[in-house]
Amino acid sequence: KHIKLFFHQAFIMGGDNRATDTVQYIPAGSSSSFRGDAIVHYGMGVAAAFTVHDANGHSFTDYSVGKFGENDGTMYDGVWCDAADGVLSKNPTDNGTVDSIMSISLSINENDSARIGYELTLDDSPKMALTTLSHFEREGAKARLDKTSEHYKNWLGASYAKIRSAVPVDYRWSVVDALATLRANTSTKGAIITGLGIDGRTPVVESARASVIANVLSNVSLEVDSARIFNFLSTASGGALLYPSYLSSGAVAPDNYHYRADRLDAAVAEPVNLSDTAITLYCLGQCVKRGLASKQLINEWKKLWDHFGLKLADALADNIDITTKLPKASWHPRDKHRLTKVSDVAWAYGAFMMAADVCDALKDLDGVIKYSAIADDIAANSDMLWNETRSYYYRGFSRTDEDYAYDGAIETTALLACRITGLMPDYYDVAEKTLASQHINNNGTYVRGERDIATDSSSLADIMALSLAMGEYNSSSLDKLISACNKMLYSVNALASTPNAVANMPLLRAIFIESNINS
Repeated sequence: KHIKLFFHQAFIMGGDNRATDTVQYIPAGSSSSFRGDAIVHYGMGVAAAFTVHDANGHSFTDYSVGKFGENDGTMYDGVWCDAADGVLSKNPTDNGTVDSIMSISLSINENDSARIGYELTLDDSPKMALTTLSHFEREGAKARLDKTSEHYKNWLGASYAKIRSAVPVDYRWSVVDALATLRANTSTKGAIITGLGIDGRTPVVESARASVIANVLSNVSLEVDSARIFNFLSTASGGALLYPSYLSSGAVAPDNYHYRADRLDAAVAEPVNLSDTAITLYCLGQCVKRGLASKQLINEWKKLWDHFGLKLADALADNIDITTKLPKASWHPRDKHRLTKVSDVAWAYGAFMMAADVCDALKDLDGVIKYSAIADDIAANSDMLWNETRSYYYRGFSRTDEDYAYDGAIETTALLACRITGLMPDYYDVAEKTLASQHINNNGTYVRGERDIATDSSSLADIMALSLAMGEYNSSSLDKLISACNKMLYSVNALASTPNAVANMPLLRAIFIESNINS
């Protein structure tokens, strides 16, 4: 049998379909980094290199590159169409939204078989991607896979003792797998992909989620990885209030907050989702305290606190309303009006209490006094959010001079903030009853709020993460929730059709790890 196999690649480098990517055919002998034939795609600080070869080391025999999708107002079907007649046109380079195809020929006798090697590497530049590709050529795939396995064993070494002592036997593999997935989602610079941008396919680092994951990694003794994530956020934010999400390069990710349209000409910058900064400060404080107690990376955690933690605390303090003593109204996803939300108030309270604790551990008396006083003021004035008519907390309010506008919608996510920080305990019982009436499919997971009635996979993952986190405060349901989460994460068909950044569900994996450790 004479067989010709075709391999097609289509990338959107860096996740930005508006960028101009480049694709090139690299002939054998033309690169010092890789001696065989290869094709590279690169753009947005990302590069992919790949090749195909048979068992005798013979490389692909035919190739072509081109465009797909819309490019400068013209629609392209894709270079894979070039394979229709079995012969490729050997176009060596192109720019735009690009794809590539290559083929290799085989002759196989009756009842015989043959093996084809296809290797793809990702790195920061074409040269580095080709260099990595050469390792596979020189050492063989098995040796490289063995090295990868050894790397993960060594990396997990610090955490495995804790997993073995704390995690039930039935879930140990799942926890280890979840940790490895989080590791794979994290760059060497600490950019951990937690979701997708507003275009539905650009990978982004969401500030609050990344901080929660960093806190979980610290809790399982992976201090280096935890500190790396906080260092990324510190560099990206410059120590100021955090934006909701960043690209893996550290640039601010596009968003659809309504302030973009309403306040582009604003003379005074208005805060965006203050909870992101408060959650990051709270999680960083936990990691610093943990590091000081365990004597792991003490100097690194002290440096992070001095150069990032204190700047976040002061930036958050600058956004406390002098009249209400609560966080200023800020922009939140999908909202057309700024609000001081229950979750903002609770997380800010917890963040300042945590900041005071860290300052106490570091013998910073001025910091203890300053941040404790702000937290006390928040606690004393939090009853402004109580709706006496409905015996429930408002979702939030905004203030203009002496006029107050309240939003009476239910926000069940605020329960988690209140539970963790210990603020507004009256909220617990009322919110729990609301949650109890909003189960999905009777599997113990909760709807986040009135808007969250979608049943798509990413929404369910968020709901499951919220449910697990709250389950830690309601131990009677935790075992059931862990079991449901394990099924959701590792069932054969789980999220098979969703983009990778969502399919990996990093936040859910992190909270799944935390729940098992604390169970």
